[in-house]
Amino acid sequence: MRFSDDINLFNSTPVYLLENEKRVNGLIGNQQYPRFIVVRGDDQTQLIRRFEIIRHSFSQLSDAQLLGIDQWLPSEATQQQNATWLADGITQDKLAQITQFINHDDLSTMLASQQKTMQYQDLPLPIRESYPQIIETSSGVVGVLSYLDKLSDTQQQQLKDSVDFAIELIDQPEQFTQAFKRLRLYISYFLLLATAGLTLLMLLLYGMKRGFSMACIPIISTLSGLSICHLLIGYLTLFI
Repeated sequence: MRFSDDINLFNSTPVYLLENEKRVNGLIGNQQYPRFIVVRGDDQTQLIRRFEIIRHSFSQLSDAQLLGIDQWLPSEATQQQNATWLADGITQDKLAQITQFINHDDLSTMLASQQKTMQYQDLPLPIRESYPQIIETSSGVVGVLSYLDKLSDTQQQQLKDSVDFAIELIDQPEQFTQAFKRLRLYISYFLLLATAGLTLLMLLLYGMKRGFSMACIPIISTLSGLSICHLLIGYLTLFI
């Protein structure tokens, strides 16, 4: 009998189903990913910009999808770049194949509004509610990006080193794994102490030979209980 505390190993779902689940999540934007990157900024503008920087660095380390509000809300710098590109395309006739279907008044409106940028409050409510909220604190704002696949310790360190601001990585499955380890350790200590105490009691009451014979019963019961628990946990499926 051996123990495995890594809850990632408890998932008995076939690999091809997990891969299909990832594809579906990528299409519909499932927001229940259990691993998070906590980012802080002075204001929403800086926070969204930091989201973009992290997304670029993250894409160099993993193929996992990184979910965040910046998928809908580019930073102000990116919006300005896009507006400049669009204005140049219109004024220099680089987008003539598209602008020929737009009337002159609408083109003028587009050019006049290129300095305006979209803010977090401008996003539709259903989109804002689909992602963790940007929380205002006394020292600034806090936002969260989430992802599914586990990053190695090396990848986590590389991600932290690739940005010039502090980030916090939270791995919920790993936290659950550590909790399982501690729980099993405490249960083992309890069973060990209970078995040792009962064995001593048997020795005191019935002597050496008979006491050992009677102590075999709780020892066997303890091992049987651990085996049954291990078998039951082996069939547990956790969708993480």
